[in-house]
Amino acid sequence: MIHKFVYYNYFESDVFASYLHEMSLQGYHFKGFGFGLKFEKGEPKDITYDAYVFNEQQEEDQGLNPNSEDFLGYCKEAGWQYIDAYQRWIIFYKVKEDAVDIATKEEKLDNAFAVRKDDLKFARIVLPLFAIYIINSVLLNPNIFELLEYRNLTIELGWFLFILSPFFLYFHDKKIYQLLRSKYESTGELYLGNPNKKQMYFQPRSLFYFVFTIVISTLFLKSYCGLLISPLIGVVVYCTFFCLQKFFCRKYGSSGYMAIMGITMFIFFVIMMV
Repeated sequence: MIHKFVYYNYFESDVFASYLHEMSLQGYHFKGFGFGLKFEKGEPKDITYDAYVFNEQQEEDQGLNPNSEDFLGYCKEAGWQYIDAYQRWIIFYKVKEDAVDIATKEEKLDNAFAVRKDDLKFARIVLPLFAIYIINSVLLNPNIFELLEYRNLTIELGWFLFILSPFFLYFHDKKIYQLLRSKYESTGELYLGNPNKKQMYFQPRSLFYFVFTIVISTLFLKSYCGLLISPLIGVVVYCTFFCLQKFFCRKYGSSGYMAIMGITMFIFFVIMMV
C-alpha cells in the first residue's frame, strides 16, 4: 500500500477522477482515504472513477455518513461501486460498461457551491458571539492597552481569521462558480478543474491552522522553552490534534469533531490566562 498526498477542492472533481484513472493505468488502484490517498500496487487497468461531492456528507466526516447510505444503493443500480468517503467526497468506480452518470456536470457544479453555503451556518453563529466577546472585553477592561499586547492581539486576530475563513472560501468559490457557469452557458462545455493547474499537496485551510499553531506556540512558550524549542512544540501539538481529529471523527463523526474543537478552544483559553 502506498500513500499519495494530493489535494483537490470541490470544484475539481473531474480532475480528481482523472488523477485516479491515470494512477490505475500505472498499476496503482485507489483503495480509500487515510493518511493521504491510499493506493494498492497491482496490474495496470483502465478503471473509470467518479469523485462525487455529496451534500449529505459533512466536512468533519472521515468516512461514509449514515445519511449517505441510501445514495449508495442508487449509485450501485446505476453501475457504480462505492470505494470510500472523506469529508464531502464519495469515490466510486465503474462496474458496468453502460453505467449511468451519477449526476450531470451542472448538478456537480451546483453541489460544489452548495457545500460552501453549508459551511457558513456555523460561522454565522460564532461571529456574533466573538463580536460580543470583543465588545465586552473592551468595555469591562479598565486598561484597553492590555488588549493590544502582541500576545492577546495575536490570539484575537487568529480567532477572527478562523471564524472568517468560511466567508473567505465562500466568496472565493462563488467567483469560481460564476466563471464556470458562465463558460458552460456560453459554450455548453463544463469541466470541473483545470488540468494545467499545478497540483496541490495540502489543504490551504490546514496550512493556515498549522502556521497559526506554530506562531501561538512561539509567542507563548518562547520565554519558557526558548525560540528554537517552542515552534517544535507547536508542530507536535498540531500533529497530535490532527491525528486525534482523524481518529475521533472517523469513529464518532460530528460528536468527535466537536469534542476536539472544544478541547482545542479550552487549551487556547488556558494559554491566554497563563
